[in-house]
Amino acid sequence: MPWSLRSLIEGQGNWILHTTLGRIDVMQWVAPFDGYEDLVESAHTAAIPGTSRPILVAGLHDLIAMKQEAGRPQDLIDITALRLANGLEA
Repeated sequence: MPWSLRSLIEGQGNWILHTTLGRIDVMQWVAPFDGYEDLVESAHTAAIPGTSRPILVAGLHDLIAMKQEAGRPQDLIDITALRLANGLEA
C-alpha cells in the first residue's frame, strides 16, 4: 500500500516510519490480537526524547506472541533474544 497520511490516519495498514529519532513500527493490526483493547492492558508507557507526550508500547509477552505468529526467521531470533534478555530462558 502506498504511503499517505490519510491511509495512516484511517487505519489502512501497518507502517514502518524512519524518523530522526529512529525507526517506528506503526502496527494498526497484528495477529493474534483483534485490536487496541487486547493490547493496552499490558502495554508500557515510554518517553521519547525531545517530545512532550509518552507513547504506549506492547508488553513483552504480547510482543513475543506477535513475533511467534509472524514466524519469520528474524522474529524467531528476536524471540530468543527477548527471552534471554528478560530472564525467561537460560
